Parts: sequence; structure tokens; C-alpha cells
Amino acid sequence: MHSSVLANARLPRTGQFAGIWRGTAADAHCVLAVGESIRHEIQAGRGRHIHEALTLGATWTETADALGRTPNEVRDELRNYADEQPDLYPGADRRVTVTALIDLGDDKRAPTAQADR
Repeated sequence: MHSSVLANARLPRTGQFAGIWRGTAADAHCVLAVGESIRHEIQAGRGRHIHEALTLGATWTETADALGRTPNEVRDELRNYADEQPDLYPGADRRVTVTALIDLGDDKRAPTAQADR
């Protein structure tokens, strides 16, 4: 709703558009806040999605291409995500899996993913 009233601000203030609701600075701030919230939500889940892509058989190169980044940038993102999620991997063996993923070559697939293919 806020973004549609912001669009009304560009319409002429005469004729058929004279009485329409026009956006305010508060409406613009609402649009910005909602956009930021959506961006944050997407960003927060990205590490999990990187991990899922790799364990499902994607390579670092494929994953990096999907994000428009380099494999090393994506590795750093997974590493940071895993470091910030102490309860994400309850057993040491799961944590090793993340380390093993990070150590994979750019065009290598996770061993379990290769067995499933």
C-alpha cells in the first residue's frame, strides 16, 4: 500500500487526480524498512542455503555463479555462517562436514552427493 501511494505523488494534482492519497515521507520510510527487513531475511538464510546446495551436490563454482560471487567468497560466507550457529551442528562429526565442504575444490562435489547421483 505504501509504495502505491508513493507512486501517486508523481501524478498531477489537478483533474481526476486532485483528491487521491499521496505518499508522505513516513510512507517512504515504511517502504524502506520493509525492503530492509526482506533483504535481511534473505541474507540470514543464505548460509543455510549454501550448505544445502553443496550437500545436495552443487559445486563451489556452481554455487558461486548462482550468487554472482567467487567460490572463495562463498566459502567465507559458509564459514562465517557455521561459526555463528553453535547449535546448528550438535555433533563434532557434523562440524567436520562443514569443514570438509569448505576444503572441497571449486569443481568437486561432496562425497555423499556423488554417491547419490
